[in-house]
Amino acid sequence: RPRKLVVPAGRTNHPLLFLGSLAEILEQHSKNPMTESQVKWVTLNVLRGLCHIHEKLRIHRDIKSDNILLGNNGIVKIGEFFYGASGIKK
Repeated sequence: RPRKLVVPAGRTNHPLLFLGSLAEILEQHSKNPMTESQVKWVTLNVLRGLCHIHEKLRIHRDIKSDNILLGNNGIVKIGEFFYGASGIKK
């Protein structure tokens, strides 16, 4: 498992606290880029999330770093389902 992301000052260590989008975190920490294991962790969890969405016969249609949310305890979530669609035929 990759090292924990640093929680910004003034934020608690609540397990469901989200640090922000992947885009925001990459921009804020441009001098200290993610490690290969962190990239693998995020990618694996995004793919798991997409599999879950597809099992529910939904698609996201707007996967990008702005819509990938990272938590301080390694949680990765996919957000922004405004462009999602349903009714995928198997």
